[in-house]
Amino acid sequence: MRLLASLLGGYGAAALACILLAQSLPLSRLDGVLVGTMVSFGIFATMIIRLFSLRSHLRVVLEPVALCGLLFGLTLVLG
Repeated sequence: MRLLASLLGGYGAAALACILLAQSLPLSRLDGVLVGTMVSFGIFATMIIRLFSLRSHLRVVLEPVALCGLLFGLTLVLG
């Protein structure tokens, strides 16, 4: 369960962060996408490490959901 939650949650957070950065950075479209993609690799790795360090299975599931919800909301507001 921890592996599945970390992979899906990390991928979702990284993808949403990539979209948010590509839309909100004051760069050209290509540069924004490149910066967003590079940052998303770090977010994905950080999410996996963070979720494997948690002890509670409930927090393993709720933290990625909360982060993805926050990033999705910011994408809707700023995009």
